[in-house]
Amino acid sequence: MNEMTTVTADPLHFGLGEQAEALCTHGYCVIQNAMPAAMVRALAADLEPVLDATKLSVGPFYGDTTKRFHGLLRRSAHMAAFVQHKTVLSTVEAILGRHCDTIQLNLTQAIEILPGGEAQPPHRDQDMWPVRTEGVEYLINVMWPFSPYTAENGATIVWPGSHLRQNEIVIDAAEGVSIEMKPGAALLFLGSTLESVVEHGLSVLNPTMSPEWPRCYTDD
Repeated sequence: MNEMTTVTADPLHFGLGEQAEALCTHGYCVIQNAMPAAMVRALAADLEPVLDATKLSVGPFYGDTTKRFHGLLRRSAHMAAFVQHKTVLSTVEAILGRHCDTIQLNLTQAIEILPGGEAQPPHRDQDMWPVRTEGVEYLINVMWPFSPYTAENGATIVWPGSHLRQNEIVIDAAEGVSIEMKPGAALLFLGSTLESVVEHGLSVLNPTMSPEWPRCYTDD
């Protein structure tokens, strides 16, 4: 497994902003210290009772040892600050806004990965829609960890540059990078970026909050 590399700007996308340039070049970026840790703890505390009551998911993709639920904006007053984060929104607008009049929030979900699960199949989240136009991005994911992300406890894996290799269904696992980060950081990745979660081998809970902003279509 490769290590995370230093993000460098792509001259072809100069002027988009540091995070947007990283997304265009690498397919992902991490914003360190994007949110105070106290705010993350407050949101996590609001959602913990719901996580405790949520049943395990079913099937190999969602994970038999994974819990998921949606509608976070109505479950916590703290959620709006994450959805409306200035740097995240400006980055999303810079990427998705080039090909539409407006963007919208697709969903918010909380995820908790329990020990003993199998690896999630590598996938591109944009494949939920049966359409693809070269050079157009349809989706950006944002993940906010509630606990430290490490390679050992099942951190999200991304394949840097895979958004530029969309015709390759399978890419060598050795090219994947485990995104290690602490609460308060935010991981952004394109819907065209290949990503996965490895087998969770430790007794560590790894909940995350993941809003998605899809590209909006407009009627002519």
